Amino acid sequence: RRSKFGGLFINRDAVGSASFNRVVAADALYAPNRAFSLHTIAAKSYSPNVSGDSNAYHARALYLDTRWQTYAEFTQLDPHFNDEVGFIPRTGIRTTKVHLERNPRPGGLIRVMEPMINLIYTTDLNNRLLTRRIHHMLGTRFQNGAYLNMWWNRWFDQIDTPFKVQTVTIPKGTRSEEHTSE
Repeated sequence: RRSKFGGLFINRDAVGSASFNRVVAADALYAPNRAFSLHTIAAKSYSPNVSGDSNAYHARALYLDTRWQTYAEFTQLDPHFNDEVGFIPRTGIRTTKVHLERNPRPGGLIRVMEPMINLIYTTDLNNRLLTRRIHHMLGTRFQNGAYLNMWWNRWFDQIDTPFKVQTVTIPKGTRSEEHTSE
């Protein structure tokens, strides 16, 4: 009863021009119970003078209940995937995300604790690391509604082409950073 299967067709034709963009996609949601679900989508784009390597794939397995909030997902966007009606910031990549969170409820002054780790890992299609983010957090919600979060983030970015943000040029190269907060 919770599972679904669907499809999508998007067509963009330019008036008075041979330019067009079409995307065909199928998606599925398998949810055998309230806690577990598996989401998938596969898409292909069509544009003039583009052949091959124009697919997109995404899969996400999710487990959510009062004690656990976990998911793992994988996305691949081929180099020539072109969705002109939507927004695709970067193609030619694979991204893997993993989120593990356990939510104990010890009682007393503490309503729930939320220790978690979240990893995002992006490579090119040759598996060369482009971006990695590791996010650790220990969140605590108190019975009175107050909360306390402590987190630590660690980033890595491989910048192959310099780019400009307003008046600052970000040079090519490798960037690594760590941030902590309470």
